[in-house]
Amino acid sequence: MDQDPPATAWLGAVAFAATAPPDQPDEDVIWIPDHVTVELAVPSPRPGLDAVKAGMWLRLRRKALGLSAQDVVDATGMPRVQYLSHLERGVVHPAHSQYWPALQRALELTASDAAMIEGRKAGVTTGPDVRYPLPIRAAAEGTGARAYLVERDVLVVDHEQRELEVGREYLALAGDRVVRGRAVDVGGRQLLVNDRTVADIQVLGRVVHVGHTI
Repeated sequence: MDQDPPATAWLGAVAFAATAPPDQPDEDVIWIPDHVTVELAVPSPRPGLDAVKAGMWLRLRRKALGLSAQDVVDATGMPRVQYLSHLERGVVHPAHSQYWPALQRALELTASDAAMIEGRKAGVTTGPDVRYPLPIRAAAEGTGARAYLVERDVLVVDHEQRELEVGREYLALAGDRVVRGRAVDVGGRQLLVNDRTVADIQVLGRVVHVGHTI
């Protein structure tokens, strides 16, 4: 009897090989024949709080600190109180907001608090969630590795790498604007932005991966 060709099951970011898919595969597993080439990302479920519970938790935290909604808006730079209301009511998950880093500071969240809301173990660094890239202006306060939307490109930026290396791409602060450019050596290392060299910059991090929205 002919055997079915080998297949690969992708669950989250981990691939599992099998000689054949089961008759009734789990709906969270996608079976792909080995001879088929695809680019696939199936997010594994996170154990963190869902949007409604996370928002409720942050609202209780704000109340415990004696802060008004306007206090938090002023401290984080949010555009209006209604934006914070959306986060607290679970319309948008707080960890997916561009103001998440600032919100953590304003509400004095510990690393364990943030990990609980994001759904990761405290002290464990996770990769940025490219499904929810932040606007490029948020890079001015970025830490660790984060994903940003620049036109139709999704940039993964490592904010720990700020030393300019010729040929590498970076995000930098030029005046009050966040710009994207490539490091060049023209009488000293500078950033090439839109075919112009810019020397007076604050490097925010190196672009380590570029993807595209569809």
